Order: sequence, then structure tokens, then C-alpha cells
Amino acid sequence: MKLVLLLLSVSLGWAQVPTISNIVVSNVTHNTAILRFSVNSSTAWVSFQLGTVSGAYTSQQGPNYEVNDWQACTTACIARFSITGLAASTTYYVRPTAQPDQTDQTNICNASGCGATEQTFTTAADPSLPVAPTAPTSYAVPNPDTSAYTIVPIGA
Repeated sequence: MKLVLLLLSVSLGWAQVPTISNIVVSNVTHNTAILRFSVNSSTAWVSFQLGTVSGAYTSQQGPNYEVNDWQACTTACIARFSITGLAASTTYYVRPTAQPDQTDQTNICNASGCGATEQTFTTAADPSLPVAPTAPTSYAVPNPDTSAYTIVPIGA
């Protein structure tokens, strides 16, 4: 009896966890903000997580797009998101994420170890609402100066 050993050469493509850097939140208004960050892969799918409590993200956006879909980049690509629908005068926590492909949740960069650090920003007050006046701390009615008055008797 002969034992035949068949060796198969399989090339496995191990997806690497992308890294994130240069995270900036800018142009913050009462209901919008812009999130920009760099990712080290032209084929990474990028998105972000958003919430009003640090580390507790109630909104996951994406993965919205592959960075190479809208820019010709090879290594350091810039991701940009317009965040809309925010509440005025509210503090938000946002964390960018990147993953090798749209369905790979195993190799996602969503922690500080790969550069996905949480950013904090506060939206402005709603400009359409009037600002309430500040009440004075004390108020004293002054006596009027009557030194230049002429006294006219009535019914004399």
C-alpha cells in the first residue's frame, strides 16, 4: 500500500489592521462638525462611531466608503466625514474606525492601540434662540434730584 501525500500550497491573504492618525474635528457649529483623519491603507473602509458619553457610542456610521473610491492615494489617505443632525450645546465623543474590507470586523481599527483615539467636541448654542438677559445681582431705586424744581402751590 502506498501512501500518497498531497500537499496543497494555499496562499492566505491575511488582512492587516489599518492604522489611524492625524484625527481632527473642525468646523463645529450648533448642528454639524467635520471629522478628518489619515489611514495607512488605500483600500481601507472608513467610518466613525459617535455618542454623548465617553466610550459609549450610540451611532455607528458605515463603513461608509473605501478611501480609494474618491481619491487617488497609495499609503496615507485622508478620510473626511460631515457629521450632521447634532443637537446644539451638546458634548459629543467621536472615534474614527478603519477596516481592511467592508465585512471584516475582525481586523477593524477601533481602539487607541491602532490610533483610533476618541475625540471630544461641543456644539455651539443654537443661534436662532435668543440669549436670556442676565438679571442684576442687586437693584436700588435712586432718589431723584429735585434741587432745580420750582414748587408751585396748588389751590392757593
